[in-house]
Amino acid sequence: MKAKRSFPHGSATALALALAGITAMTAAASPAAATARLPENPGAAPAVLHGDDIDGFTAVLQDAGYKARIRTREDGQRYIDSAAGGVSFTVNFTECEGAKGCRGIRFLAWLTRPPTLDAKAVNEWNEGYRMARAAIDADDDLVLDYYISLVGGVSAANFLDSFDWWTTLVGDFRGFVEDKGTKALEPTKPDTRRDFSATEHGGTG
Repeated sequence: MKAKRSFPHGSATALALALAGITAMTAAASPAAATARLPENPGAAPAVLHGDDIDGFTAVLQDAGYKARIRTREDGQRYIDSAAGGVSFTVNFTECEGAKGCRGIRFLAWLTRPPTLDAKAVNEWNEGYRMARAAIDADDDLVLDYYISLVGGVSAANFLDSFDWWTTLVGDFRGFVEDKGTKALEPTKPDTRRDFSATEHGGTG
């Protein structure tokens, strides 16, 4: 049995150094987390975002250095077009109630499905990642789906943190698909015709 290391009574400096060493070792052993970019000009974007302010969400992303552009679908529904890691994706506002705004956001990215990547492989991804769900859609493409709630509003910092996690997940998913596939992966263009209703926000089925 090893003897316990002790410090002389009154040795505050030694104790402080020991605690600092423990803190440093703990930090080094902890897994790295996604770090959200902060807006370069915070005054240009709202501090709290609500579901009726797609322009505010876009401004926050642009101020933080992300690609973000508002587009409109054939049915008049507005969404944000963006990209990361060579993959295009959309930021879609869901469960919208007119002037009351929208209650949630769905991040959606589509990728061409390699012939060797089947439903079993998709389930393998879903078992390892709880934040974003993958599925094979009706067009036989792969879709990655990530939902966040806007009820009560969301701070710009929190939204940017969610967005940064999403871009990390998109990169991980692209790598996963390429590992499972037999040929180079070609991103598909986002389907701007699709409607994202409130009943879909829990997953992609």
